[in-house]
Amino acid sequence: MYAHNASGPYTSISQLVHGFLGDPSVPGLRTTVLFAAFAKNTSSTTDANGDTEKMAGLLSYSDASPANLSVEIGIMTVPAFQRTHVTSNAVGLLMQYAFGPLALRRVEWQCSTANTASVNAAKRLGFQLEGVKRWDRVYPKGKVGNGLSVGEGRGEGVGRDTAVLSVCWDDWESGVREKLQAVMDRTK
Repeated sequence: MYAHNASGPYTSISQLVHGFLGDPSVPGLRTTVLFAAFAKNTSSTTDANGDTEKMAGLLSYSDASPANLSVEIGIMTVPAFQRTHVTSNAVGLLMQYAFGPLALRRVEWQCSTANTASVNAAKRLGFQLEGVKRWDRVYPKGKVGNGLSVGEGRGEGVGRDTAVLSVCWDDWESGVREKLQAVMDRTK
């Protein structure tokens, strides 16, 4: 779950907040909103713990730009819910809100190029690959990156190349909205 993220795994909520969002007390970091995704139990009974819902993942609007009417959507899905309806429906709801009530012009999705599942999920939801930012970030050793060490004298860790995908308002109005709704309807 954390192989393609610079931070994690986390052992506490405090670590998660600071590792995933940065320090929320810093004013410049207030461009992120975090959401929790829950999957309802499909049976009419509760599980062994009495729960009818399970935490399925975390989503975010990040790097929001009111001036440019743009935002990035990020998602981390719990392994048990990967390749299920969770990503399609959770991201779909955030996209519908972004292009509906928020009237944004651009929604972006960025992920490691090594995370082919994430790239493919974005494309399935209507995002278009715009390009790759080579050596965009450095991950700690042990994480999945571009397979190359950063080089002598350049620090420690492995490089990450970042795939940049987007949906813009004109894409949304020219068929992406309907394509996404069909994916969401199929995976409820």
